[in-house]
Amino acid sequence: MTTLPVVIPPQVLRPVVYRALTKKYGLAIKLDGLQELAKYIGSSYGAQWKDEINPFLDTFAAQWRNDTCRGIFVDGVHVRQVLAELLEEVIVQSRSQDGILENHQDLPVEDVWQCINTIQQRRVPYNHWKKQFDSPANTSPPALKQDMFSTRYYITRDRSLRNAASLGAPFEFTEIKNFMGKDSQNFVVLGLLIMNNKGKWALEDPSGSIEIDISQCVPTPLSYYMPGCIVIAEGIYFTVGQTFHVTSMTHPPGEKRVDSQLALGNLDLVRATHLDKQRLIVLHEKEIELDENEIILLGGESMFLDQQNVHDALRKLFAKLEELPPYAIICFGSFFSKPVIPTSSNAIPSTTLYRKGFESLAVILEEFPELVSSTKFVFVPGNNDPWKSMSTLGMDGVLPMAPLPSLVTHKLERVLKQDIVWATNPCRIMYYSQEIFLVRDDLQQRLKVHDVSFPAIASSKDPHSGEEEGQYIDQLVKNPDQLPRELEQARKLVKTVLDQGHISPFVESIRPVDWEQDHTLMLFPAPTTLILCDTTAPKLNLTYNGCKAINPGSLIVNRKLKYSRYFPSTRNCIEEEVLF
Repeated sequence: MTTLPVVIPPQVLRPVVYRALTKKYGLAIKLDGLQELAKYIGSSYGAQWKDEINPFLDTFAAQWRNDTCRGIFVDGVHVRQVLAELLEEVIVQSRSQDGILENHQDLPVEDVWQCINTIQQRRVPYNHWKKQFDSPANTSPPALKQDMFSTRYYITRDRSLRNAASLGAPFEFTEIKNFMGKDSQNFVVLGLLIMNNKGKWALEDPSGSIEIDISQCVPTPLSYYMPGCIVIAEGIYFTVGQTFHVTSMTHPPGEKRVDSQLALGNLDLVRATHLDKQRLIVLHEKEIELDENEIILLGGESMFLDQQNVHDALRKLFAKLEELPPYAIICFGSFFSKPVIPTSSNAIPSTTLYRKGFESLAVILEEFPELVSSTKFVFVPGNNDPWKSMSTLGMDGVLPMAPLPSLVTHKLERVLKQDIVWATNPCRIMYYSQEIFLVRDDLQQRLKVHDVSFPAIASSKDPHSGEEEGQYIDQLVKNPDQLPRELEQARKLVKTVLDQGHISPFVESIRPVDWEQDHTLMLFPAPTTLILCDTTAPKLNLTYNGCKAINPGSLIVNRKLKYSRYFPSTRNCIEEEVLF
């Protein structure tokens, strides 16, 4: 049964703790200690905490009294220490029970490797009043469209407020509806950046929208600003013209995965279950032990199975991998050089050519029995793949994208048997304690095209703005501390996506999204690893806020097949190539 976390106010828990710890064991609870207990009990026992709390407090008190140096005052520091000791005891006990976790082969299959498509992810609604997720429920499609923005907004708002509180500078955002009548006052707003029906920039939150003036705005660098992103803006509101004059703008601060999970009460949003801390620790230990496991990433846009040079390159690669087969191979589309569309001519239908491409891949794989028997294969579709290409003609369509149709999969399934996954785009892989997010999308190009041009920044970069010629030439000289351009672009891309907490932070006119599956595009909590196959972006291999970001790029460049080797145990990624 799924245990959803709840938020227990300390004042509600105080009478129960007083009876159990003070009257029974003579311990005096402090406010910070009570807050730590409330946080732990709410996340561990959920709505049924009243039925479970007395045995837990007895165990807690016994563990507290094991160390006489702690005294009788229960404070926050020592509460965390006791909870850590209790957790360690549970782990030791779990290891000694029948040796059930001594061999990773005894673990359930879903703990070792599980590919979760978007259609398998349940939607867990977010309650912004309680600042927690509720039980999964069925919601009508019109309501889902309305919830798309509000869910993103409230999750981002609460995440930003947690970040401010952790820095010791708590504050509140001003709702747009509260601007009315407050002339010449300074405000900090969290809102959705959009273009209104007058063609003017505006900010929108659940309470309303307001036109903004960005002529004097200086945004935080190393981020993209585009219609559909949620931003924090500071400025002055003037009742004349009812315009908010923005002086500075930035993205909401990112949050590490472990901090998000702690705030959610260790709720697994992908599988809509409660995370078992003890089991996660054991899975992580097993994951580290299997340091020889590797995942091969084959980039997109040039893995065209209708071209002979791709077959030659793959045969060369598979021959190399046959000596020491990897744990998995992830292939990103498109798998056809042209969009698969219906034809009315006498030429061979593109669907037939598409199917033959996969049949040729099956013939190649039959030459490598060790690879076939030991390796899992995952295929993530691209824009040219059916059936989405029938309507989009190879252009960007609605996210997420459905798996490849069964029309083309029969022969390859016979060769690979059970070790094949026809994934959606995007999808998630649960590997022991890790969550790996896979997506094939040319995101960088879209971000660049729709990036907002701020007049204050543009004028400062204008070489004809009245500066002396010598000063401008000095600006062209590279600063020794300046990052390489490709690395700077890579960081900008990753920071924008992870700070937004969404893989497609655009308005629907730029990148439409299926209302019923928008929750599957969320990057909250941040995944352990983000594998973004983007052929318009430089290759990625960096870490931001604890999230490993990788871009394998294009598969074939000239006569070289380029691929990436990802080692989950160490989270290292190595780029290699094969000449053919």
